[in-house]
Amino acid sequence: MRIKQRKLPKLEDVFELDEQFLLSPHAGAWRPALIRGRRLSDGSTVVLKYWKKARTSIDADLRDLWRREERHAERLRARPGADDLLVPMLEASEADDAFYVAMPGEWVPLKVKLRDCSPQHWCRGLQVERHRQILWRNLRRLVQGLDVIHAQRVVHGDLDEDVVFTASDHEADFRIGGFEWCFHVSEGASGPSRPFASSLTDDFASVGGLIARMLGLPGDSDQGARSQRFAALELSAREQAMLRALMNPVEHGHFDRRRLEELLVAVENDFTVGGWGEQGRFILGVQLDGGDLPDAIDRATDSQIGRGDRPAQLSFMTADLAAGGHIVRHSKGDIWCLGECLAYKLLPSGPTGKEWGSATVRHAVARERLPFDRAEPRPLPAGAVELIRQGEVARRVRELGGLARDWSSLFEDLQAGGEAGADVRLGMLLTDVVLTVSSAVEAIPVEIVARSDGRVDLCAVEDDDLGDLRAALKIKDPARRMQAIFELEEGDRDGMWALRASTAIGGREAEPFVLTFDKSAIVGGQRHYKFRVNGKLPADDFMYLSKLVDRNPHAVVQRRSKLLAALASQKELLQTLDRPESTLGHGGRPPLQEDDAFKELDQSKQEALKTIWRRTPLQAVVGPPGVGKTHLLSDYVRRSLDEDSGRRILITAQGHQALDNAGNALSEVLSAAPEGDELIVVRSKSERASANKELYAAVQVQALLERIATSRLAKRAPDEHGRAIDELRELSKTGEARSSSLTDRSRELRSLETAVMQSATVLLSTTNSGELSRLVDSGAVFDEVIIEEAAKATGPELLAPMLLSMQRLLIGDHKQLPAFDSERLTELLGDVGAVAKVLARSEALVGALFRDHGLEELVEATRDEERLARICAKAKGLLKLFESIVRKDEDRAVRYPNANRLSVELTEQRRMHPVICDVVSNVFYNRRLKTSKAVVEGFANDPFPVAHRSGHIPEAPIIWVDLPYVQVKKGAGEATPTYHNPAERRAVLAVLQQMRAREGAAPSLAILSPYLRQAERLRNGIIDLSSELAHLAAFKPAATSGAWAGTVDSFQGSEADVVMVSLVRNNGDFGRAALGFVSDPRRMGVLLSRARRQLILFGSYDFFCAQARRFGQGGDQGFAAGCIPDLMDEFGRLREENQSCGTPKFVVVASSLLIGGAS
Repeated sequence: MRIKQRKLPKLEDVFELDEQFLLSPHAGAWRPALIRGRRLSDGSTVVLKYWKKARTSIDADLRDLWRREERHAERLRARPGADDLLVPMLEASEADDAFYVAMPGEWVPLKVKLRDCSPQHWCRGLQVERHRQILWRNLRRLVQGLDVIHAQRVVHGDLDEDVVFTASDHEADFRIGGFEWCFHVSEGASGPSRPFASSLTDDFASVGGLIARMLGLPGDSDQGARSQRFAALELSAREQAMLRALMNPVEHGHFDRRRLEELLVAVENDFTVGGWGEQGRFILGVQLDGGDLPDAIDRATDSQIGRGDRPAQLSFMTADLAAGGHIVRHSKGDIWCLGECLAYKLLPSGPTGKEWGSATVRHAVARERLPFDRAEPRPLPAGAVELIRQGEVARRVRELGGLARDWSSLFEDLQAGGEAGADVRLGMLLTDVVLTVSSAVEAIPVEIVARSDGRVDLCAVEDDDLGDLRAALKIKDPARRMQAIFELEEGDRDGMWALRASTAIGGREAEPFVLTFDKSAIVGGQRHYKFRVNGKLPADDFMYLSKLVDRNPHAVVQRRSKLLAALASQKELLQTLDRPESTLGHGGRPPLQEDDAFKELDQSKQEALKTIWRRTPLQAVVGPPGVGKTHLLSDYVRRSLDEDSGRRILITAQGHQALDNAGNALSEVLSAAPEGDELIVVRSKSERASANKELYAAVQVQALLERIATSRLAKRAPDEHGRAIDELRELSKTGEARSSSLTDRSRELRSLETAVMQSATVLLSTTNSGELSRLVDSGAVFDEVIIEEAAKATGPELLAPMLLSMQRLLIGDHKQLPAFDSERLTELLGDVGAVAKVLARSEALVGALFRDHGLEELVEATRDEERLARICAKAKGLLKLFESIVRKDEDRAVRYPNANRLSVELTEQRRMHPVICDVVSNVFYNRRLKTSKAVVEGFANDPFPVAHRSGHIPEAPIIWVDLPYVQVKKGAGEATPTYHNPAERRAVLAVLQQMRAREGAAPSLAILSPYLRQAERLRNGIIDLSSELAHLAAFKPAATSGAWAGTVDSFQGSEADVVMVSLVRNNGDFGRAALGFVSDPRRMGVLLSRARRQLILFGSYDFFCAQARRFGQGGDQGFAAGCIPDLMDEFGRLREENQSCGTPKFVVVASSLLIGGAS
């Protein structure tokens, strides 16, 4: 297929450039231009680095430089700690006239700062000690930045004042940029010819030269002048030694990076502590008998110090730690003190052997032999450690008194095992990569075999390139996948579908062709899948079909990948996700007021409120069906704002309906706020219609503009201000920019909406909303975040709200429907070999999105099976984050019954009839779910809301309309393709014809099925019998769509007085093939818990009893044991029982008694 070359915009079409360069280009030296600019699309200020095209063959070299800059910047910034040490790169792109990268506008080259700064700037007065202190801190940052670069075995090659960037005039903030001359040590230098550093050591020499120039030091040839300059600056001996080590890094034939670090630490401490001896000492007792210290010293000195020479051994250790050393906590929890040659294992040697008032050492290893697991050592000040023989420790501690420092102060908050939460970060990344790759590979390769009148016929085709990856991801081949989705309804075939030219996610994509499924048919012996096309027909014959979740999946995944970058720098959240129980002691707030409203709560809500009131970094509330999660949420928010009306709370949910419910409840509760406390509840924008539109930010901005326009201030404002207000009002009402001036105003309108959201007391937003990602980017912070429907979201989907606050409350129910496809992905993450195969192919599919967020590191982990297995295990927990938190907390509660809990379960429901509740509780919730006493009394006293004129259906809470088992009698079985059951459809319509609402009751009604085709046929049947079913006008459709019939999945979170369920399945098979969706305990749990007063099931009672018996005999139990057998046992028990009023609890009614005129 020939791809049309897109026309590139000119640089000035993308940015408005300043009139003057920050740094002028120099073609002879291959130097790019640096200039400030304003991005025309959003008004943001950037620093542009660009290479102007020459329109000659030299452009190939310029392109190579630009690509090097982009590639190395992406890879280097993915390293832990790099974000704070390297210049951020916002964009790398090509214009018609230039290759460019964009950086944040506040960062300028050091050369520019030195040129333009005032005489009072710190870099102009380095003879002042406090100014030199900033210099040395910046030097440390440059050295650490080189460490990040060199850890990738990359030479920077061009480090000078042009590529060191700074933004602050008062703090150390140097960052390294300019990666176009970088090269990997294994490949050697290449590219356009110019002088550059050629080794890792040369990079340090370049830093030394930069610092020397800042200090005004002459070159190596004039040692006398250099010594005079040292004296004029009054540099200390340590400062001079450090500068010599930098300017002449190769001594004795090698570069000693560790020695440089020690000198850096020593110089910094000379400034910060002003002589450590006056501040105290850390006493280290040396035990040379009974340990391996003598052997370690013997090896370190090539036997120059004998094993019995105690004075020489003590002198060696003193010299080894003279520059201060470092403290590190090993992954096993051991504390080590790192000297120049040896690493010393520390043990407490206080009076009881547990206190760290002094420490002892009797074991050491060569420093390079100690694996640090990327732990970050903490520097010890020079001269801070005093080594003495172990027998003299107690006396010396007494002599020093208060100057004897406690060792634990050095490492009590030191993270074990290196980088905080490394497995969490990589596990989250792996989860996101697997989700994204799976999304790409799930796209079905198809051929368009027919086009006509806005319709296309598609056939699945094989795609050999992705066959092995589909197998690893446990995704069916294209033909079977098409059949599963569009014929067997094993996936969501409803809604919009997209045709795209490629499966890759990561570039600027053309708009997809949007389709809706119509039907399948055999044409010429081949299965065709017929779709309606919304818009123009695609011209290509071979394309990829996928569910239209978002028109621009690249943007969605890119948003998630940016959140991964934010997570990497959020050590608190990494630690919380790694060990949630470690946060339990971090709560603290005024006591909960047990007022009248508290006393009205049931006991489980009272306990839940007490638990979450502690406000620790992460807590979970398990909310089974009907327990009043929204009521608890609104009461908690009210109490939080009563405590402090200045608090800002974010509430998110996966679905719009949960947010609608929360918004309604909060509006009602917060409307009673005391006068003067203006509490603003805002809903972020959505394309979906909402029941509470007045909460949307856009609507509130419109109302705000109306108030401003009619204010006295606006009437007195200059004419141009009045016109601006009028234009904004027009735009807020129409949403369309009808003139160029309104186009400019649209940015101002968006800014107003953002300002409203940022000023909200309570902000409601869907979990995956782009607004949340933008809030993370802007540095917004909320005092608390409450995440509804948390069990329906994956870890990456929960990341944005969790990054926006350090107080996180998750509410959900892991026994209801989980995140889409999470079961298959959980199975995949349990197969380390399959994950390795996926990662091996991930670079080609999603590398552009995840390369600068650690993908290379994740791929590297495939070489270590143990490490990859650990990351996979962490990823499994993050995929089902809510369930993982709850289950681990439940296990912990068994081991430690009196410990504080991370999770709490609501156990008193107020929705369902007690009999329906008992079924749900006994089968799905281990008999913990109970019905409120008040609700039991209410159901006993309130009249039944419906009547059945046939007389065959009593006022029982559960009715089973029984159809013949196909093994016994034909005619009532399921039909395919696309599962549906005509006999059940007729039975449902017959019951509807006979059902009437009690006068004045207006009961709500929902008709559900696990299968979309059955739901569609039920909807159509109701329409066809509209005259016979005119009495349904007395009922209220419970679905938010207003339709009478729908799928079980679409109805989660909703409820109705009467729920009718067509189960569909009735066949001669057993096990998984026989039951399909109905075998899923979570789907069945949702299905059975939607009804308040009456649940009417349609299906073959004998078929389900047969399946239950088969499971009980040890058949195909892996997926439904504990659901179907227990459910049918429960129904069998209820069939023999009556309610207190005498009516039965459960009745089986033969469908033959009901089916008459309905068809």
